[in-house]
Amino acid sequence: MNKPDFDIVSEDLAVVDWSDCRLVMEVNSQYFHYVVISGTKSVIALKYYHFTSHNNLELTNILGEIIKEDIVLKERMKDSVVIYNHPENCLVPDQYFNPDFNKEMLELVHGDINKGTIHSEKIQGWDIFNIFRLPQDLHEFFQHYFLCGMPRHLYTLWLECHREPAITAHDNVCVLFYPNEILAVVLAGGQLQVVQSFPYKTAEDIAWHLLNIYKRCGLDQSKTPLVIGGLINHNSAMHEELKKYFLDVRPYPLPEGLIVTEQVNSFPGHFFSPLLKLALCVS
Repeated sequence: MNKPDFDIVSEDLAVVDWSDCRLVMEVNSQYFHYVVISGTKSVIALKYYHFTSHNNLELTNILGEIIKEDIVLKERMKDSVVIYNHPENCLVPDQYFNPDFNKEMLELVHGDINKGTIHSEKIQGWDIFNIFRLPQDLHEFFQHYFLCGMPRHLYTLWLECHREPAITAHDNVCVLFYPNEILAVVLAGGQLQVVQSFPYKTAEDIAWHLLNIYKRCGLDQSKTPLVIGGLINHNSAMHEELKKYFLDVRPYPLPEGLIVTEQVNSFPGHFFSPLLKLALCVS
């Protein structure tokens, strides 16, 4: 049986109007989590599953077991969106984008060992296209169970959520923590500088990656904010390691306009704020 690490569900599911709810899921080879948001922007359910998968066939088997056991995922909702967090992607400026060369561009950057389906999407507000590759079995799995629309990539949605002038006008580094990897997004000089995943094993690995990013982008680690979201505890060795090198470490806040339960508020807000932000932005 696959038990979620976080299992937050409304106390009275019987009165929920599922036909007015949206299911937003995020997945990669290490985790699967989702949130259900009602038409009034209330969080109905939020669950996080962490697992280890060695190949895509095993991953779809695990996800199939989760769906069979999870009562929320059995409900028929207004719409369902799946966000893929897979590192095999390539960001291409508008003027250089040509769908006929998507495969060649991806293989130039990531090689041709991994096979899968190739997709591309325009990043709204950024004059950039995102080309990405997904494991075919995984993509077909979600299409079968949830009748999702076009696949969405985490990098695309994260950039679309942060295209407001109030955000891009200031230099900042945002880091999202996932099992065994971080996603770093750097905005500096009003432009996107970096959006990249980095694997890690220790807190020192993360500090090294971020120090290198600050240096490459010409940012002052004593002044440029480091905004952190995802599963990192404030009293952890990892957080203490970051504070050694970066003077302005901030938690990523919960999005405004969202109604959350006491259960959600019982955890640090930055644990779930990235997924909740994406859920409000996705279309």
